[in-house]
Amino acid sequence: MAAKVAELELGKLVGRQTLSVRVPRDITENDFAKLGESIIDVIRNHTGCSCLSGMIDVVIHEDFQEALRVELR
Repeated sequence: MAAKVAELELGKLVGRQTLSVRVPRDITENDFAKLGESIIDVIRNHTGCSCLSGMIDVVIHEDFQEALRVELR
């Protein structure tokens, strides 16, 4: 059985620090609680405190197993 993982990436989006989080489609309540701890750790290590205080936006994306790609020409 493959491990269930989430990916966290700190970067800049439209000039603001953004923590992008990709979660598996079948994330559970317990998984989300663990993820929340990791999010706080990243923020604390980056800013020195565990508050967001408008310094970092957190965006959570769900990974889809089946997605439809549409080319707009």
